[in-house]
Amino acid sequence: MRALHTRGPLRAASGVSLLEIAFAIGLVAALVGVVAGTTGRRDDGGHAGQVVQTVESLRRACASYRIDTCSFATELTGHAAMHRQLSANPGVAGWHGPYLETPLSGAQNPWGGRIDLYDDVRANGWIQGFDLDGNGELDAQTEANMLVLEAVPAPGASAIDAALERGAPGEWMASGRVRYDALAQRLYVLVLP
Repeated sequence: MRALHTRGPLRAASGVSLLEIAFAIGLVAALVGVVAGTTGRRDDGGHAGQVVQTVESLRRACASYRIDTCSFATELTGHAAMHRQLSANPGVAGWHGPYLETPLSGAQNPWGGRIDLYDDVRANGWIQGFDLDGNGELDAQTEANMLVLEAVPAPGASAIDAALERGAPGEWMASGRVRYDALAQRLYVLVLP
């Protein structure tokens, strides 16, 4: 009789081990984390770009309004014409607008919060002014155009500051044309001093 040649223990049906499954799940989770983190940063950058465009549009409109009326404009989201001085005739002498094609609206805040333009940097008592040169002293403290955006996360506020300030001296949250209250998630931008 012939002896049967065996090659060793027979392996169970070939398949994927539990260790291989755990490794694959970990790898997928890591990739999802990297992609989500990159997408979030890109969204903040895109949102910041949208806000910068709004600020530039408002700066032009505010400058024209100031030349025509010798005063600073207010443009409050969702209010009557007397509070929308750039997009509707408020009955102010010298007004030759509209200075904006459409009223300021919540859609212009990419994070979904309120957005309003005030004619005084001390509006609502939120801040006392802007330290434009980073020396610790407030340079703009009274009438000026200030844009306020609410519900802005810190990364978005930082991206807006970086786009508008381009290396201004001082701490970004407290000096320059951009101020940020992290607790309230409120961003203040000096549009026209």
